Amino acid sequence: MNWILPAILSTLVGTVAISLVYTFLFLNEKKDYLGIWAAGWWLYAVRFVFSFLIQKYSPSHLFISIEQSASLLSGIFLLHGTLLFLGKKSIKKWLFICIALQLWIIISILFHYSYIYITLPTFLFLGIIYIETGIIFFRDHTINNAEHKAAGLTFILWGIHKMNYPFLRTVIWFAPVGFFMGTLFEFIIAFSFIFIYYKKNKEDLIKKVNEINGKSFLLSETQKISHTGSWELNVKENRLTWSDETYRIFGIKDKSKELNYELFMTMVHPEDIKKVNDTYMQSLEQNKDSYELEHRIINRETGDTRIVFEKCIHMRDDYGKVINSIGIVQDITEIKLQEEEKKEFERKMFQIQKMESIGQLSGGIAHDFNNQLAAIMGYSELLKKKLDDPQLIKYIDKMIKVLENSSLLTRQLLSFARKGNYNKKTINIVNIVDDVIDILNHSVDKRITTERKFDLHDAYINGDYTNIQNAVLNIALNSRDAIEGKGKILFQITSEAFDRENNFENGFLISPGNYIKLKIIDTGYGMNKETLGRIFEPFFTTKTVGKGTGMGLASVFGIIKSHNGAIEVKSELNKGTEFSLYLPCIENSSTGMKDPEIFSIRENFQKKLSVLIIDDNMEFAEVLKEHLEQAGHNARIFNSGTSGIEYFFEKYRNTDIVVLDYMMPDMTGKEVYDELKLIKPDQKFILSSGYNTNENDIVQMINEGCIPLNKPFSIKEFNHILNDFN
Repeated sequence: MNWILPAILSTLVGTVAISLVYTFLFLNEKKDYLGIWAAGWWLYAVRFVFSFLIQKYSPSHLFISIEQSASLLSGIFLLHGTLLFLGKKSIKKWLFICIALQLWIIISILFHYSYIYITLPTFLFLGIIYIETGIIFFRDHTINNAEHKAAGLTFILWGIHKMNYPFLRTVIWFAPVGFFMGTLFEFIIAFSFIFIYYKKNKEDLIKKVNEINGKSFLLSETQKISHTGSWELNVKENRLTWSDETYRIFGIKDKSKELNYELFMTMVHPEDIKKVNDTYMQSLEQNKDSYELEHRIINRETGDTRIVFEKCIHMRDDYGKVINSIGIVQDITEIKLQEEEKKEFERKMFQIQKMESIGQLSGGIAHDFNNQLAAIMGYSELLKKKLDDPQLIKYIDKMIKVLENSSLLTRQLLSFARKGNYNKKTINIVNIVDDVIDILNHSVDKRITTERKFDLHDAYINGDYTNIQNAVLNIALNSRDAIEGKGKILFQITSEAFDRENNFENGFLISPGNYIKLKIIDTGYGMNKETLGRIFEPFFTTKTVGKGTGMGLASVFGIIKSHNGAIEVKSELNKGTEFSLYLPCIENSSTGMKDPEIFSIRENFQKKLSVLIIDDNMEFAEVLKEHLEQAGHNARIFNSGTSGIEYFFEKYRNTDIVVLDYMMPDMTGKEVYDELKLIKPDQKFILSSGYNTNENDIVQMINEGCIPLNKPFSIKEFNHILNDFN
């Protein structure tokens, strides 16, 4: 058999070459199954080494034992590597069989069995393993290609060949053919493994690329939704890389354009360039790992200013030097706008609550102060009747004048608190503005001109003429005082419709509808933001001592608010001020509060009256009772609604007039009024109050004939009302 040694040697060389290829693949790819396959082929090469030694020298027991052991282990390794490659579990039974066969080889050698008995179990075992491996390839559907099928078929044929070879190798003509077939099967399987491996790697790579593309698409969509882009700066090469969303945020459509740090800085808002550059450079100089920053950019596409949030992380080499800076950039413009809107809303709500609180406080103070003023004024007038000394009478008159001035202050406080009494009816704003302009023309410096621009000649509202006139005049006088030297005050009347609720500054909230808009524009010195935010606060003034009480615009606030209107103020220093008054407009009709009938004034009463006074302020009630009794009338006082009702139930036939306060501890004036009207429907009432919490109640009472008399009032005013009942 001269052919056997060259055949073994050539097969050994080929097997070593295959082993080297698999070893190279394992060292590069670091895949476990490649390492196990490489070990299997190296063991197979060892088998041929000792086959050569057995044929060349002698079939020693050691050589035979190593040869067979190498054959067994190579089969186990090839099977195990295949199972790992296909992602299947290793079968431990083959390892136990391999150990048993190894023991058989040792025993056979010790008992000097023939070569055929020693090797036959090994060939049978390898045949079964190869057939099993081939079947595994055929059953696996994760890979479906020609190499896969060829490897499976070749393994099965190689297994059959292994099982037959011990019996046919003694046939002279078959021996070289069988050896050649075994070698051919070996090489086909080895190269099939390589082809299968690379094809699977290619498919895995395509799959991973698709997954990456899918994730990239998902990441891109996520960034788009969250307005968050990513970026990377190669510090050494000054090369900047952006994600798609980063391009969108900065408004750059040409993604082929080379980006760098300097180009990025040209898109930063000019006022933020220093801040952005200093923050980045300081993070490098101070060895910071990261930083966060908010700044503005200019969108290249739209030219709009956008607000972005950036977070940067530095990547360093082994020496601590920054090699890459990576980060995110988020467009937070809308978030910032929402935050500003929320702050603005909270500021307005705070202003509303503040003005409401001040209004309640002012109304309460004015109410108590009015009662005290009413009592003082009443006693002063009673005292005046008792005096004959002209000098003392003069002092009393001055005191009464001071009291009247003080009552004006309380009325302004009540106007601010929207608790004053209003005589509302249909009025024309045009007439009011004309009256105010006439007053101004007679009282302002001739260098200040007044102009009117009326888009409407009839602008009707339901309101109190005197109070609206006072409001317009107050604003106009403020405009006059704000102009130094030459200037102009413009009055403009237009209409405006709102289709939704509108929340103005300083707590004004108006409902949808049609409104008369009165603008009063001056060319004065204007106001800063701090002053603008406080102009409606009671007692706040920028005028010098003695030139203003700070109650003018506070009363304007209350008057307009009580008429369901709003005030909008715009002003800048040295650019003048613009007041816009919004008042609900109506058609010209007889809507509104009826004017109470006032009869002629008489000095003497025709008859004596029986008057019931219901007021919780006893000082005021007693001075009024004193006056009535001095004039010959009968008067009874009750300091609560309940006690007054009880008395009236018994004495209603003898009661001509009920003087009724509105604000009392146990019942409101309206509740008392309703109870008394049930007892005596034609009863006459005087509503003596300077403070109310429900304007609708007052309007209803006056429309039903109740005559209003605001505290504090003089005895003369009270006598006028009594004359009307005589």
